[in-house]
Amino acid sequence: MNKFFTFFTLFCIGSAKAQQLSTILQEMKSHALQEKNAASKQVQAARNLDMLSGASSNYDVKHYKCEWEVDPAVKFINGKVTVTYTTMSSLSSIILDLNKTLTVDSVVYKGAKLIFSQNINNTLTINFPLAVVAGTTESCSIYYKGVPDASGLGSFMKGTHAGVPVIWTLSEPYGASDWWPCKDILNDKADSIDILLTCPAIYRNSSNGKIVSDIINNGKRITHFKHGYPITSYLVAFACTNYVVNTIPVTIGGTTMNFENWTYPESAGWFSAESYGVENALKWFSNYYGTYPFITERYAQTQFNWGGGMEHQTNSFVVSPSHLLQAHELAHQWFGDKTTCGSWKDIWVNEGFASFSHWLYFQTHDMPTYLGIRQEYHDEVTSDSTGSVFVNDTTDIDRIFSWRWTYVKGSYIVHMLRGMLGDAAFFKAMKDYGNDAATRYGYAKTADVQRVFEQSTGKNLSEFFNDWIYGEGWPIYKVQWYKNSNGWFNIKVNQSQSHPSVSFFEMPLQVKFKNATKDSTITLNVQQNGQLFGVQLNFTPDTVLIDPDLWLLSKNNSQQKLSIPTASNSILVSPNPAGSSNWNLLIKNPALNNYTLQVYNSLGQVIYHTSLNTNGADISSTIPNQNLANGVYTLVLRNGKEKIHTQQIVK
Repeated sequence: MNKFFTFFTLFCIGSAKAQQLSTILQEMKSHALQEKNAASKQVQAARNLDMLSGASSNYDVKHYKCEWEVDPAVKFINGKVTVTYTTMSSLSSIILDLNKTLTVDSVVYKGAKLIFSQNINNTLTINFPLAVVAGTTESCSIYYKGVPDASGLGSFMKGTHAGVPVIWTLSEPYGASDWWPCKDILNDKADSIDILLTCPAIYRNSSNGKIVSDIINNGKRITHFKHGYPITSYLVAFACTNYVVNTIPVTIGGTTMNFENWTYPESAGWFSAESYGVENALKWFSNYYGTYPFITERYAQTQFNWGGGMEHQTNSFVVSPSHLLQAHELAHQWFGDKTTCGSWKDIWVNEGFASFSHWLYFQTHDMPTYLGIRQEYHDEVTSDSTGSVFVNDTTDIDRIFSWRWTYVKGSYIVHMLRGMLGDAAFFKAMKDYGNDAATRYGYAKTADVQRVFEQSTGKNLSEFFNDWIYGEGWPIYKVQWYKNSNGWFNIKVNQSQSHPSVSFFEMPLQVKFKNATKDSTITLNVQQNGQLFGVQLNFTPDTVLIDPDLWLLSKNNSQQKLSIPTASNSILVSPNPAGSSNWNLLIKNPALNNYTLQVYNSLGQVIYHTSLNTNGADISSTIPNQNLANGVYTLVLRNGKEKIHTQQIVK
């Protein structure tokens, strides 16, 4: 959801030109602040009413049948919600979330009315006449009506367009229970849902899933939507006005489904002209992430008056057909809808991947805009060293939907994962994440993302997730380099951190050597401060650029060309990489008298071991490699048990 991304309304039709992007994003920040201030007031009122979920955990929702009657000209709902559930334990009552501003007329169970109570903490307690044993599947129907509250970001809203009334819902994060009884919580998806919407016949209804019937009777329109996939409560939505519907068949992997635009009549031409962006993105994202998750039904976009977009399942609500907005909300069908964050602490699981996806969309068809977004996002995150992606206060809507932390830094973390893993491994892991048996069509937390990516790539990503998701700040690199007597270029990388929560960012670092006519980019796997590297170039550079393609969040980096190392305890290995010759280790001006030298292979096995005594003088040692296979090895120097130096060496 682009909850605060009102800058999308500022994008011209199609993609923004790169030179316009900075101005647009600056305006976005101003609009975002206004949105957040307004939302903050709403959520504060909600917090005073204790709007967080109070639903009981003694039942598992299987199905909702929602029958709602609305008139866009009147802010009011008349509803009947039938909840089918399986009892998780023996019970005599269940509790649902429902705002107390709504009035429950009755609760019917097996044809009889039950005793119920509406509680001050915005819950509905339903009492059964006899205890129900565990494992029983049954249902009850709640009849209710009233003027819904509009907490959070505006969960139930009435407006106009061109003088015509429109009504819509937007329930993220805690607003579903403002207008319907449900489990408004991130741990229990309904397996499926039926929605029957009644409105005056002059209007049309838009909601989740596929339309199975749409009839007019006695001046009223009744539309039946059926959605056969698991769905969480905040992704259930409807809108109602005099919509114009444009249907476009889209074929994905041999299966054809409908893409639909539900627009105001005055906007139909605008949306129609820009729909090619969604058609293309449906195919691109299916290729990158796996087939569109709800391909047996449809994908729709419904226009509404809110300043951004919301990824309602199978039917995103959008304010405009901006390509960036459309790509972002479509990506949420994979990240947020099919697989939903398991806690609002982990909202980046939804928003980080979706925001990365609108980068990917522009990289595919508009490189200047992609480069502009990447630069702006990089600068935005590094404008302040504080703030983690992981949300530490889920009662604060500003914190949950922080533009800089949740969206921008969240997307940059996904971008860094891509750079670190490489495209082949990264996109395989993305597909594996979407198909993970433990989370697909369910919920995922940060630990689940890490688990799947580690299983898919075979890499340990604990340091990455600890540093970038839970930690704050970013690395600052100082690169020193010189050409040694053998013609190799020796590189020393020092790193400091902008925030004390992270002691060291273990990351691959791209360094570009260049002169007026040639350049070469190498990747250094920086694992410790002061790490040394050796490279061979076929030209003499005069400049080094650190992270030239912005694969990392870093700032205030510097480079220094040296003539000869003079620092105490300089440790050099050459040639590195080595061809047919052995490695030569030089310890210049040693600070210690005794060292232990070990070389490890990629399996962590010691394949060479020796002791070195310096007696205060420079020392050199030959490391034989004639019998070693080509590959990457790790050199470790210790003084006693203390590790002094670690370096990758290559044959």
